[in-house]
Amino acid sequence: MSTRIVCAAVGMTAMFCWASQGQVVPKHRDLLVGISSGSFGSIYVIDSESGAIRGLFSGLGPTSSWPPPSRGDGPGLGRTFVQVVTTRSGRILASSASPSLPVIELNPLTGDRSPLSVTVSGNPHGATVLTQIDQRTFLLGASTPSSSVAPQPDLLRVDLGSSSWTRIFGGLVGDGPVIQYINAAAIVDRGHAYLSEYSISGDTALYRVDLQTGRREIVSLLGRTPAVRTIIAGGVLQPSTTAFGPDGFGVGPAGNSTAYPVTVFEGRILTSVGSQPTPSTYAGGVIEVDASNGNRSLLIGRALLNGQVVSAPAAPGLPSEIQNVSAMMRAPSGELLLAIGFSTSQLIAWDPSTSTGRLLTDFSSQFSPQTLPNLRIRSIAGFTNCPADVNLDGIADDSDFSPFAVAYSSRDCVDAAMPLPCPSDLNGDGVVDDADFTIFLSGYDRLLCD
Repeated sequence: MSTRIVCAAVGMTAMFCWASQGQVVPKHRDLLVGISSGSFGSIYVIDSESGAIRGLFSGLGPTSSWPPPSRGDGPGLGRTFVQVVTTRSGRILASSASPSLPVIELNPLTGDRSPLSVTVSGNPHGATVLTQIDQRTFLLGASTPSSSVAPQPDLLRVDLGSSSWTRIFGGLVGDGPVIQYINAAAIVDRGHAYLSEYSISGDTALYRVDLQTGRREIVSLLGRTPAVRTIIAGGVLQPSTTAFGPDGFGVGPAGNSTAYPVTVFEGRILTSVGSQPTPSTYAGGVIEVDASNGNRSLLIGRALLNGQVVSAPAAPGLPSEIQNVSAMMRAPSGELLLAIGFSTSQLIAWDPSTSTGRLLTDFSSQFSPQTLPNLRIRSIAGFTNCPADVNLDGIADDSDFSPFAVAYSSRDCVDAAMPLPCPSDLNGDGVVDDADFTIFLSGYDRLLCD
């Protein structure tokens, strides 16, 4: 059996290595894919270059054909939303199935799961949002309202350094229209994020939230119009609802079912929309939203416009019909990764500059939607155990030293000039200083990350 040496930075300056003999251990630039069915959750390791499914990293395998049937001990992963985030120091965090301990940390060697000491009110099926701000802080969203008085879910800022959290909004905290269920979040800058939601009635909207005050505003209507919402003003729930739209919140293709992931990709706001043209058919697509006026343009797949199904121009390498886009992530290659579900279970890499795509990973050989109709890829995260590779091109060289030097001069990750998610903070303490430089040099001297 072949032996591979795997290394990860841990703590302030330490670099730990171990011998891996056939174990499913994530390596530098691998993808961690969170999959859930409503009754179980799992995380699989994917080779980001070849798309090969390397195996189960943690959780329960969906079928007996995915050996082993389980991996890792500890609290279960989220059953409906398996959210995964990683840090440059090699930490792996995921949503759990516990309503009181919604975030767990995973051992990168064994897949064991341990609770993160952050106790909050959460979703019985796991946190719906786990979005990184920087190497120390992230957003945590739970779909279950924290108060019966104000049916508004919690959005929290969690600090890994102090194992503490602060409420951005939830209950009667945070003014603006009440979000029904938080489905996804994308960081704009340190002070703002975009949120997509699930709406039972299909009147889905895209929100912009102030991460300091919790104030929310609707940017664009992604579903049926108007969007009817209750309003919180000055900590008081207003007695009557307010109808938003159809005018004033953008024009263009939308959906009538739900909105899944949202991301800021090369400065562009992209979100997926889902539609049911008929009770038995589904249409999914990716739209771009203009933040200045809420206008929408269809980039991939299908959506609804004036009650009719419209399609984006055919793109080489993309499926002719997309029924659901359930996760998105910027790949190390610079492409946009799309998780497509329902009739297919695939990861597609899409190049927006050429509007071409390529199949990266096909899960159809592992499970079929006919036997597991509720199985979804819910999140994608990139793993690194090569902290000196700041730009994630697979090599620690001068192209990494330049951005590190710029970050080193800014020092504090909260500095407005510091790029998010502060990738040069290699030990996750919130600053880029001599401790990070020591870690950087150890990797820089080795050059090759693998």
